Amino acid sequence: TGTLRFIAACEKGGVGFWFYSGDLGIATAAYLHLAAATAYLDRPSQSLLRWTTDDVIASGPFSPERGVIDVPTGPGLGVELDEPALARCVERFAREGEYEFYTGGSLPKF
Repeated sequence: TGTLRFIAACEKGGVGFWFYSGDLGIATAAYLHLAAATAYLDRPSQSLLRWTTDDVIASGPFSPERGVIDVPTGPGLGVELDEPALARCVERFAREGEYEFYTGGSLPKF
């Protein structure tokens, strides 16, 4: 995958990196598993979980304890989809549309 090629390039070049996530539980679970399986990763990851009040996983948003989030241990990614929460998100997207911060020109141009 592109992520694994990126990690390999960083390792080959001696460049450190870390994960950064503002995603919901499914994507967070995926990057937690990837981080746990990446021996070269030696820096703490960063997340925006402190601002997450809702999620599409049954256990609700991940909640760091003393700055740490455990890797989920259940089947697959270790999280269970909350169907009613997903339906809420689908309804909200249908009502409000795409989050324009990423598409409406608000990001700086580099």
